Amino acid sequence: MSLEDGTAIVQSKSANPTPLGLSSFALTLFVLSIHNVGYTEMPTIIIGLTLFYGGLIQLLAGMWEFRANNMFAATAFSSYGGFWLSLIVLLPGASFTNDKDFDYGLGIYLAGWTLFTLLLLLATFRSN
Repeated sequence: MSLEDGTAIVQSKSANPTPLGLSSFALTLFVLSIHNVGYTEMPTIIIGLTLFYGGLIQLLAGMWEFRANNMFAATAFSSYGGFWLSLIVLLPGASFTNDKDFDYGLGIYLAGWTLFTLLLLLATFRSN
């Protein structure tokens, strides 16, 4: 492909960011789930993994999906990257005065993400 003056238009090819986004979500969820069932105590590993691999890398994968014009994956990865980044800030519970307030706030937070996930599920039926 070229312009009228003979200048060639080069389309850059890049790798598919979907496997990176899926793997960052899966590994972060797996490690957090192992911690949540009480199998092990490893808060520093959870903080690092959630902040960087689950949050930052997944957010970047979402931005790369935008560049690839894959809007569904871009929305999912960017949103879940934001989920991991916000969750790691929320989990210490420093802004809550007691456990009941924290549990109530976390329940509302997770209910919102449940609704978002259900909306994504419904969107997959339309796209496929």
